[in-house]
Amino acid sequence: MRSSASLVLLLLLGLIAMMMNIQEAMGQLSTVRAFLSDSDLNELLTKESPLFAKTIEEQTIADMKFTQHVSIIGDVDISVTNIKIAGVSLGNLQVLMQQPNQVTLSDQNAQLTINANWAYRQQSWPHSSGSGTVVVSTNTIQIQETVLITLDINSGKPQFQVTTNTVDLGNLNINISGGSGWILDLLQSLFSSQIKSSVQSAIQNAVSSSVAKANADIQTANLIPTLNMTVGSNNFKVIVDYRLTECDVQSNNFLVIATRATFYDPNKGPSAPLPFGHVQLPKVAPTQIDDLIDAYGTDFVINSLLYALYSSNQMQTYVTPTMIPSNSPIQLNTTSLKLLLPQLYNAYPNKLVNLFVYSNTAGNPGQYPNIKITQNNGGSITAFFYGNVEFQVLNQDGSSTNAFIISLVANATLDSPKLVVSSGSKLYFTAQIANPQFQLSVSQSWIGPISVTSLQQIIQVALIDAYLPILNQDLAAGVQLVDFSSVLPGFNLVNPNLILQNGYVTMGVNGYYSPSLLYYQKTGKKIYTPLPIEELKKKIEKLKGTIKIQK
Repeated sequence: MRSSASLVLLLLLGLIAMMMNIQEAMGQLSTVRAFLSDSDLNELLTKESPLFAKTIEEQTIADMKFTQHVSIIGDVDISVTNIKIAGVSLGNLQVLMQQPNQVTLSDQNAQLTINANWAYRQQSWPHSSGSGTVVVSTNTIQIQETVLITLDINSGKPQFQVTTNTVDLGNLNINISGGSGWILDLLQSLFSSQIKSSVQSAIQNAVSSSVAKANADIQTANLIPTLNMTVGSNNFKVIVDYRLTECDVQSNNFLVIATRATFYDPNKGPSAPLPFGHVQLPKVAPTQIDDLIDAYGTDFVINSLLYALYSSNQMQTYVTPTMIPSNSPIQLNTTSLKLLLPQLYNAYPNKLVNLFVYSNTAGNPGQYPNIKITQNNGGSITAFFYGNVEFQVLNQDGSSTNAFIISLVANATLDSPKLVVSSGSKLYFTAQIANPQFQLSVSQSWIGPISVTSLQQIIQVALIDAYLPILNQDLAAGVQLVDFSSVLPGFNLVNPNLILQNGYVTMGVNGYYSPSLLYYQKTGKKIYTPLPIEELKKKIEKLKGTIKIQK
């Protein structure tokens, strides 16, 4: 049997595990620092207490069998079966935090009712027997669970130790039907002692098992995995370091979880040093927002991802002739480009052209893509790109020939940056690239001198006017930051917030448990919800004009 205590402890442990999936090893500054306050968590517990109560009522208690000696008739076999929990009402669930690493969950004056069947049979002749039902109720349940959190800096994995595991059902009100005399006294005694103790032990064991399972899951988790990422139609492979750097209690009212959250070249891994650092994040919780989970994240996280793609030569794409709108004044073929690049047409008449865009090859110091976050003018994100554009002429056999290569230095702003929720449990970052500016120079040509002015017109049309909307469409889908479904099934995210600071962002998100979301995550099916009667009447009236009914 699980109690509200074990369920809420799972919530706490799940939130920590969730942060490990967006998450400093020794000597490193944290790149993500999150705060979970006791007040916000207690508010969530109060709001979700009916759900916790329902979950408790769905738990199963195993049948119990006893042999007792009765002075009048000898040994008697007694069974208590079909034990059901009902009428659960949680009294006052509260989370208390104490520096440096202690979290306590307590519940005062919770109440529940236990319904069961009982039966007895005398072992010796004449084997008298009897049966009936019993209803046990209490409104004085006291629960206290205390967990100490420790963190192994080398592995970046937290562990949880239960130091207090106390459950007391309090005074029991026992109503027995179907018996009298000695059996009534015996059942009263059993429920007040052995059965009460068994239920209390079951709750304590559920808590211990939940913590042990969380510890085992964390120990087997790979915190430096290789990730396959998809943005639009582009697939990337990177290594990410999720190891925690902090997991402790601050000011007796915040659980603080921090991580290095660093991406690496998949061919080199964490041993490869990065040529840049990041700002030091604030040590205290943000005051601009007050959500269930508040966090800071540096631009270093995104920059490490960009550098990993740059270092492994994965930041590349093609702009093909089919991507250019048919009404565009410039098409990607040598005939259309004849006026701007006559030497290209002369060398390759009537040929299609691909543009191969890629970041500078690894090894050019200081010339890697990056972003900068500032709070100026209400907050802005500026992206910088350093790369090349190869003009490739397509041959009839499907191969391509380089005509010339231009060096491209570009920057743009990321407008409308925000956090969005998808499928209830997934948190995404989205933005739109705007105000692009670029500088060009010819780095190599196989067809003679090239006019930079002509190239600027081509890049404006082919990359900015044609390809940028495609890229923004990919970005509109967002980049996934975290998925709650694996660590907190049924947890529904709502109302995410994002504030831009100098070198970092402040983030916040609220959430609640949703039984329908949990059902969807388990089955892939949505729960049918009948329409309200007034809305149903409106739909019927609307259909009357379109459907003819024969009488």
